[in-house]
Amino acid sequence: MLKGILNSLKNGCGVSSDWLKNKGFNYLIKHNYVRLFYSLKFPVSFTEVQNVLKSLIIDETFYKEVLRVCGLYYIKEINTDQLKNSLKEIYTKYKENLEDFDSFFQKVYNALTSYHIYDVVFYNPSAVRDNVDFPDDRNILYLTTRPEYLDALVYANASYIVIYENQKSITTLWAVTSKDFSNIAFFNRIGKEFHRLDELFGNDELKHCVSGNSLAENLGITILYTDDIYVYEKNFDDFRYNLHCPNCDRYISSEHLRLTRDGVKCYYCKDPVTKKRKRSKVA
Repeated sequence: MLKGILNSLKNGCGVSSDWLKNKGFNYLIKHNYVRLFYSLKFPVSFTEVQNVLKSLIIDETFYKEVLRVCGLYYIKEINTDQLKNSLKEIYTKYKENLEDFDSFFQKVYNALTSYHIYDVVFYNPSAVRDNVDFPDDRNILYLTTRPEYLDALVYANASYIVIYENQKSITTLWAVTSKDFSNIAFFNRIGKEFHRLDELFGNDELKHCVSGNSLAENLGITILYTDDIYVYEKNFDDFRYNLHCPNCDRYISSEHLRLTRDGVKCYYCKDPVTKKRKRSKVA
């Protein structure tokens, strides 16, 4: 899957998000380009199943028996007839007849077969300016006072990523590919450390099916830890770009840029800017 992600980012400028919105993806950022779009599907946690059952069943003993049966079918291929017969036995034991059983069964079945759908959408970097769900991203990146920073992200093969849970945006991050698109690194939205890839895809209740190890296995990639980034197939030289410092305009390696309270600076920055570089138009 990693190879497919990198090839997709390498071989296309993307698809209009407005075109996708017209096709039913109404939750996407408008007026931008989607460079990559893929989905991950995880079953709901058993705690969520329990909460549904508690809302359906008042009697504690009845609830425990139904819960026991559901536990036998959780995250397994469900034989609908067997599940229905098992629940019928319990239902008639406590209800004395099968009145309203079909409705009860459908709700239990839906709880056992529900999923969380996570859409991972790679946008062009300029999407950060139009993301109304995370307006703070614009301030964190100093885009209002330092538009050169966005220029640098465009130049560095960066993507602005929004992750949606059941069509609701839950977090954002950035990805930067190596110059030859053979590797990729992920950063949190302020460019700082990002140690728990699995935390993007749910809370503690989902950890039984989502973890750094399981994602590495499912994606077929190697996840390596560093002090400040998650890197796939790490080769730091591939992620170094020569850029203009947005503060002093020196031509400098990207590894020497730092995000400070006063904006993006390099370690040479001491004097105020003496000249302005003509900024390239952001795609």
